[in-house]
Amino acid sequence: MHKGPADVSGGVQYKGKTYASREALPKEFLKNADGTETQIKYVKGRGWMSLGYSDMLDLEGKLLNLSPYDEDDEVEHWEITNGVRGRNSISRHIVYIGGMTKDMYKPKDTRTPEQLLAMRNYVFQLLHAHPDIKVCGHNQFAAKACPSFDTAKWLESIGYPEKNIYRK
Repeated sequence: MHKGPADVSGGVQYKGKTYASREALPKEFLKNADGTETQIKYVKGRGWMSLGYSDMLDLEGKLLNLSPYDEDDEVEHWEITNGVRGRNSISRHIVYIGGMTKDMYKPKDTRTPEQLLAMRNYVFQLLHAHPDIKVCGHNQFAAKACPSFDTAKWLESIGYPEKNIYRK
């Protein structure tokens, strides 16, 4: 979804280049969950150079690294993900599976108990490694519902230090 080709004025954007049409895209394939492959020209995306998230929490609370990063205080160019415009070079972005009603029409906090525990552990590990960080939700920077819960209230409820909670 993030790195797939995007239809733009004048063609199709993919991996930092603009192609005249979808037919002009490189003959690349993406592997589907069922093992089949789809040619890239049939994929609709945003045309970004990098993903939108560093990590993802699945329904069982397993943390999946989507984009590599090291643990130092500097964000190198290869670590940058596209989570929030203007904040990408100083941020790590995490997503959880869910956040919508079953019909996918309305935002809803759908975090499982396993996701809640894993998310709690994640933010406390980050705090331990980087004591001056601030944690926030995407909705504090953009007119979006994600993460479909009030990040500041959740952080308060788990005893996260006030100085590390971002407030708009």
